[in-house]
Amino acid sequence: MKHNNQLASVHLRKHWQGRVKTWFNQPARKWRRHVNRVKKSKKLGLRPAQGSLKPAVSCPTRRYNFKLREGRGFTRAEILAAGLTPLYARAIGIALDKRRTNKSQEGLDRNKERLKEYLAHVTVIPMNKEKREKKGLSFEGHVQHKGKIMPISNKGVAEAPRLVTDEEKKFVAYQALRRARADARLFGRREKKRKEKEEASKA
Repeated sequence: MKHNNQLASVHLRKHWQGRVKTWFNQPARKWRRHVNRVKKSKKLGLRPAQGSLKPAVSCPTRRYNFKLREGRGFTRAEILAAGLTPLYARAIGIALDKRRTNKSQEGLDRNKERLKEYLAHVTVIPMNKEKREKKGLSFEGHVQHKGKIMPISNKGVAEAPRLVTDEEKKFVAYQALRRARADARLFGRREKKRKEKEEASKA
């Protein structure tokens, strides 16, 4: 088609009014979901309202790695270190994360202690009536935990003011960092020289 002519035939008959969607059932669905959640929570018994126990993990990057936050779940290594199995851990309200890995022994030990503290306070009541009677347990007297389980705090302990020692005054941080950098860089060459020297002395 050339030039700015009038359109020959406009095809705007899309019958859009027949394709309009409405959500008038939204309030009723909201109520139904609420009722289902209440039924499910009653069926599951007494469990913490805000979900499973989560691990304490370090925030990423050097800017925030001094902070701790809640992770997605405990690693397999942490659960085994606490003397549990992954299947049993999930059954007693401990979150499991298959993808997370432990990068340090310090982090693994921290979460192992967290699990042990949780196990010292938790009471496992079987859903089976016969098992409950056998162990002498019942749901009576127990209340559902509403808040966060073992919340993570980042409050540090402030060091009391003191005088700077003579040893601290002599210490030069820049020199120590450069020396450490050089030691790391030249480690291979120095180790090679040391081995050659040892072999020469033996020969």
